[in-house]
Amino acid sequence: MSEVRWSLITVSYNSAATLEAHWDGPRPADVEWIVVDNASADGSADVAERLGARTIRRADNGGFSKANNEGLAVAAGRYIAFVNPDVRVDYATLPVLERTIDEHDAIVAPQLTYPDGRLQPNGRHAPTYPRKVINRLGFPEWSAEHYYVLCEPGVTRYATWAIGAALTGTAQTIRAIGGWDERYFVYEEDKEFCLDAWEAGHPVIV
Repeated sequence: MSEVRWSLITVSYNSAATLEAHWDGPRPADVEWIVVDNASADGSADVAERLGARTIRRADNGGFSKANNEGLAVAAGRYIAFVNPDVRVDYATLPVLERTIDEHDAIVAPQLTYPDGRLQPNGRHAPTYPRKVINRLGFPEWSAEHYYVLCEPGVTRYATWAIGAALTGTAQTIRAIGGWDERYFVYEEDKEFCLDAWEAGHPVIV
């Protein structure tokens, strides 16, 4: 049996169809997939098991942060990736992520793309009140320049924080910063996770 190099951790909540659509297929022998199911009613845990995941079935919905931490507690990999159910992983990019993580001792948010191939801006600048208000009011050109950290293929950029759809780092670093703050049930927890990383000396890179 191969030594586990990567642990992919996915939190599911009524995500059966999404898991089926995005996770059906072979994985490298040194990659484990852990699904923490938050008491889904649609058979998500059964689907995850059938697709080859190590599945943790929670009796209740403890929220995104708690579930991520439960997955982290059993993860065997040197590298950790927290990945949403609707993200399809390109396993060929894992060596690139490893190099970036190790070179910068960083939390790295992998490049996300929409189904049509457009880049999804997953990095964010500091969430100041004016930035959040103007972004919510709907000024896309302003947001692109002042709120989002825009991704460019082959270019590494620092971000204050990145969305929790896909975040990676070493298990050692993630455990050292305390994992995910369980005071946050869902939303804002990714921001706190990244700010904790920065505070501990680990930059966030997109």
